[in-house]
Amino acid sequence: NPRTKQDEDVTRSQVAIFGSWRENIYLDPVYVAQLEQIKDKNKRKAWLAGDWNIVAGGAIDDLWDETIHIIPRFKVPKNWKVDRALDWGSSTPFSVGWFAESNGEEVEALNGTKLWFPRGTIIQIAEFYGAEGGIGSNKGLRMSAANLGRKVLEYEAKMLENGWISKQPIAGPADNQIDNNIDEGEETIKVKMEEVGCYWKRSNKNKGSRENGLQLLRDRLEASVNREGMGFYITDNCKVTKALLPTLPRDSDNPDDIDTEAEDHIWDMIRFRLLAGTRTLADEVDFEMAS
Repeated sequence: NPRTKQDEDVTRSQVAIFGSWRENIYLDPVYVAQLEQIKDKNKRKAWLAGDWNIVAGGAIDDLWDETIHIIPRFKVPKNWKVDRALDWGSSTPFSVGWFAESNGEEVEALNGTKLWFPRGTIIQIAEFYGAEGGIGSNKGLRMSAANLGRKVLEYEAKMLENGWISKQPIAGPADNQIDNNIDEGEETIKVKMEEVGCYWKRSNKNKGSRENGLQLLRDRLEASVNREGMGFYITDNCKVTKALLPTLPRDSDNPDDIDTEAEDHIWDMIRFRLLAGTRTLADEVDFEMAS
């Protein structure tokens, strides 16, 4: 403090005051008419409704609606299919997600809300994101394959114990790089995870799969908005997915794809699961026999 010549603790506070153009009696009606003519739904939401909780300029911002696509957590019915997907990372973050597929049965969320989804709708119900320093660092935990496998199974055990799911999730798609030999004579990442009981299936990384995956997501998001057909939702406990998915930028050189320079590990995980399609009872039986 220049006056007292002493070090002092200070508190700075600020408050956001909501205001609407409707309160400004001095606005020109021509300006208001211009606002009413805005076609972009994000700009209309911000400039007309005063809601700045928007995402603009991304790969899905024209479809994303948090009030629709984020849903309250619920206990998955025993007759629903549940699996997991993985985007592997060591120096970069890994991303594990758990997905439930609706069979058309109504469910009740923790807040008492009744939820219904068309058969085949995919809902991400949990996540495990491994990033040093949290979101935005894009640095991985350098966790060993075996340790990650154990952590995944521990996470599933807790979900079972707490009643979020009623059966062990089946193996879902993982980044195919887990099949690669890092060093000659070394077991693959996939084998090391299988040795602790954590199994995965190959993901679809065929030519065009990245673009197809983005279109699949867009189609499912639109289906959720229109309440028609197989949609895609995220439960509100998936905080990292909620933060990263809506802000995915397009690739400037290929607008039909996601920018690979972005923190896209959550996206890759979701893409693998969407490209795997809907599950069948045969998938579950085959996996149980193999394991």
